[in-house]
Amino acid sequence: MTAASTATQARALPADPAPVALVLDYRLPDSDGDVLMRELVLRWPDAARLFITSHFPGDAGATAIEGVGALLKPFPPAQLVARLHSLLAESLDSIRT
Repeated sequence: MTAASTATQARALPADPAPVALVLDYRLPDSDGDVLMRELVLRWPDAARLFITSHFPGDAGATAIEGVGALLKPFPPAQLVARLHSLLAESLDSIRT
């Protein structure tokens, strides 16, 4: 697992190894999570995608990013694991077809 605390750090991550999942907060200290997610999806199109946030506007552009899930804070760790498991399964299915 690789972690980045800011969009700047995320943008500087090496391309390899490719992540299997992109988990972002919708609100970042130095960027909009929606913008960053779009950038990261271009780099790693096969990665599962999930926003975790306490504020996720239903009509925001993030909902238009194909395959991005959202998990509202606060949530128990088991809910995060279950949601990631589901998204990873969906991502794997789309790669196979």
